[in-house]
Amino acid sequence: MKTNQAIYGFRAAFLAISLTALAGGCGSDPNGSMGGTGGKGGAAGNTGGNGGSSVSNLGPVVGTLVEGFDGDASKVKFQLSTYADPAETNLASDPKTMALTTFSWDPTEGSPTPGSIKISAPFTDFNQWVELQAVPQMSPFLSWAGKKLHVRLKVGAGLGQDPYAKSGAQALVDTTTAYTQLNHFQEIQPNNQWQEFTLDLPAMASGGVDPTMVITYGLHITSGSGGSATAMKPLPATLYVDSFSIE
Repeated sequence: MKTNQAIYGFRAAFLAISLTALAGGCGSDPNGSMGGTGGKGGAAGNTGGNGGSSVSNLGPVVGTLVEGFDGDASKVKFQLSTYADPAETNLASDPKTMALTTFSWDPTEGSPTPGSIKISAPFTDFNQWVELQAVPQMSPFLSWAGKKLHVRLKVGAGLGQDPYAKSGAQALVDTTTAYTQLNHFQEIQPNNQWQEFTLDLPAMASGGVDPTMVITYGLHITSGSGGSATAMKPLPATLYVDSFSIE
């Protein structure tokens, strides 16, 4: 699929601690967590927002395509967060899992057409996560006031195994040079179909989030909190991400 807007820029530090959802944020939020600094998505459990919409390939992209991963070169515009989370395990930064946590361009999987980012994530327990982010850009910032961010995810294998302790994903943006984050948690449906995750951005700045100064965007994927000691633990996963679009 073709990309309408190339996302370039420089690699910024993603080691800033995210206060999103962990500290409650501040200001009003149409559908998720607001007011933290970027680095990781908000905390997630086994309950939350509505699950991602799911059909075989979801059909045409909604709105304007921002990144469709139409070729191997698209990979250089993205990275995995390496934030060292003190509360949960970031698989891409933990010494025990970082070498096994990889991403690459995949020419066969995609929605609505082939071409996506493939993430190999060695999940083994709850409270583990991985996050795909666009390399930050600030010249110019992305202005998405009053818009809705869409992104598609397919769990090819692994991740959540317990129907009562679902994994989840958060479409997210970081705004301004303070990387103030807005995100929206939705449960991942227990199937191997493409699912769509969304984030409504406010029309005006609030709680430190400025939708006219989006510096990066991405998708945070978490194994959830488990909910009980008897919950079946997640398994190593193959994940596919495609079609970031803005409506």
